[in-house]
Amino acid sequence: MKKFFLFILHIIVFILPLMATTPENLLSNVENMVDRMYGDLKTISNTSTNKVKVDELRLDFSDKYFTSNEQNSPNEFNYIGYDNQYETDISVRRYVEEFYEMFRDRDFMGLSFNFSRGNGNFLKEPEFKKGETSPNLVQVIVQKVYSHNGNPPRILEDTLIIAVQKMKVQKWANKTSIHHLGDYEIEAILDIEQMEMNAALAYNSGQYDKAYQIYQSIINRYPTEGNSYYRMAVMLYKEEYDLNVEKKERERLILEYLDKAIKHGSFSISKCADNMKYWITC
Repeated sequence: MKKFFLFILHIIVFILPLMATTPENLLSNVENMVDRMYGDLKTISNTSTNKVKVDELRLDFSDKYFTSNEQNSPNEFNYIGYDNQYETDISVRRYVEEFYEMFRDRDFMGLSFNFSRGNGNFLKEPEFKKGETSPNLVQVIVQKVYSHNGNPPRILEDTLIIAVQKMKVQKWANKTSIHHLGDYEIEAILDIEQMEMNAALAYNSGQYDKAYQIYQSIINRYPTEGNSYYRMAVMLYKEEYDLNVEKKERERLILEYLDKAIKHGSFSISKCADNMKYWITC
């Protein structure tokens, strides 16, 4: 009997945690978190919800779902027809306040909010060394529907990038975001974050040429997007892109892209690019 209990304890301590961290379970956890996030927005939008509950959700929303209080969210309210004073992306806290106020504006009585979520997808980006880039990122697309007194609904597709280890949102954008690029890929309106994620998805599926071309499109339109320069440098170094140039030209491009990644990239990417340049030039 003692051996049996020890066996059960072994399962609980060693086996169950492994089962809980399978890719399928991680995706399920992310999807459930996204459902809760948009469910909270739906609760906030409901004017019949208890005010104490709504106030609690409003106050906790940013801390509960986002990796940083400094993050931005898309300012979609003018697109819906609800005027506000902000012309660009706004803080998540401000978004929730505007969202709350809109559903209680007399001119918007009868406005309703709903959503549907797509399946999550793990993202993989070119890495010079394992672990240099952010691991375990998941992309989830959520369709938001605003309906107002029988008028044609306004539909937006949110792109969420979730850091799995923290189980919090790292990026949140839709076509109203500041980096709006217009038509791109399957005639959908995408922003720069969406393009980066499309490149990561293409890379993840082994479509290296497509991934490289998307990164190239990003820097053509946004020459200071340093993260894309780093990805391109890595792909050129690993010869994952079929660029028909001589070896010297390839090496020149790698160093040029690394310099631009160091100058324009995020802190972590700039550091990775600097390390990579040091490693390949010493």
